[in-house]
Amino acid sequence: MVTKLTVPADWKDWQIYLLLLGLFLASAVAFYIVFEKSDLFWNFPVGRDQPARPNLESLVGDPQSDDQNIWGAFGVVELQPSIEQAYGAVFATDDDLPFAARATSDVVEDRAFSGKFLLEELEFPLLGMMNSVDRPRVVIVKAVFGSTSSAKMSNANANVEEEISETYSNTMTEAMGAVLTYRHELGMNYNFVRPDLIVGSCLQTPEDVDKLRSVGVKTIFCVQQDSDLEYFGVDITAIRAYASTHDDIEHLRAEIRDFDSFDLRMRLPAVVSKLHKAINRNGGVTYVHCTAGLGRAPATALAYMFWIQGYKLSEANNLLLSKRSCCPKLDAIKSATADILTCLKKKLVTLTWECSTCSNVEVSGLDIGWGQRIPMKFDKERGLWILQRELPEGHYEYKYVVDGEWTCNYYELVTPANKDGHVNNYVQVTDDDPDSITAALRARLMSNDPNLTTCERLQIRGFLEAYQQEG
Repeated sequence: MVTKLTVPADWKDWQIYLLLLGLFLASAVAFYIVFEKSDLFWNFPVGRDQPARPNLESLVGDPQSDDQNIWGAFGVVELQPSIEQAYGAVFATDDDLPFAARATSDVVEDRAFSGKFLLEELEFPLLGMMNSVDRPRVVIVKAVFGSTSSAKMSNANANVEEEISETYSNTMTEAMGAVLTYRHELGMNYNFVRPDLIVGSCLQTPEDVDKLRSVGVKTIFCVQQDSDLEYFGVDITAIRAYASTHDDIEHLRAEIRDFDSFDLRMRLPAVVSKLHKAINRNGGVTYVHCTAGLGRAPATALAYMFWIQGYKLSEANNLLLSKRSCCPKLDAIKSATADILTCLKKKLVTLTWECSTCSNVEVSGLDIGWGQRIPMKFDKERGLWILQRELPEGHYEYKYVVDGEWTCNYYELVTPANKDGHVNNYVQVTDDDPDSITAALRARLMSNDPNLTTCERLQIRGFLEAYQQEG
């Protein structure tokens, strides 16, 4: 019998019990709301040492899953070995969760796993794993719901990475003259061109070295510049340091400027010389990469196949394109081939711009690429801006930049308009004697389907083996 409860005198017992039941249910609902929605509930009294609050499903199970594991339907996903080694744990993650116990560039610098994941935003250390060496080897961490700001930050990071990749892809498409796409956020990608030769995108973490070792790679050959690596936040120093700890793989660099056909042409002999010597030294499978693996790396691989492995250039290109969609600059390879066999003759070219009221005139393109400019000198007596430059034989496009405005000189040679209606000036540098042996050789090598004679291939091989690398 209930006592000490003030109720109307005419109430029956069942009415009193119904009231008590209602009070109990209301208390249960209030507790659930506090449990599920309030982080403050879980932050006393130990504060920073308090582990992340459990999700209710971790206590009662996931009603939508047949899995009887108290950790729910997400299961256990083993992450990279370096994470395991750093924390002595295997972590559970899921991409659909608002936040997960996984490393991001905003929380863990350079993916070096300095001690916390996204949970650091909520002032939670990762279960104190760094403070105890006696913890079990396997610890399962369930990512929990509740931090809207963490979810937004994760989405924002993903959006930023996608925007960076999209900007690079658009630039690459415009510069290469073909629709090309690279998604850095999806990780390293590659294709076997031959059983002993792979072309692919850049390594992003030291763990990528192990991925390549697992497929027999003995030489990693990187043709990226430092600026390429910085754009995507790749720590090349960490990658090279990790590769150096293994005696079965070598990491080498030979820089070529991105989206620059002339730099590719001029650098190919030195780059392929270094590649050829490394392959002779290391054997096995060779991994050649640039940033996206769509321009410089395919061209380097093609030059090696053309000069060393005996392919016709068209045969090597067809094989490459059957394995990987890319856009190597064949004219750069042809020109580099002719440069080796004709000793790279140069001619003095003079460009002029008539304007006595301009304060600054520059030239972009030519042999320096569209990302750089050469200042012209003003001749007061003639009222002309003048640039003199020695150029190897070949076709060069350029534009003037007059007081910051890009323009053409319509008194000089002008290219046909491209698909966007843009035109450039151009100059064709040729041998003074079109009937000379070297002029005929260059003309043959610049044709649609060039091939090398046995003697020419031996001459190129000898040049590459004798080439002395700078530094």
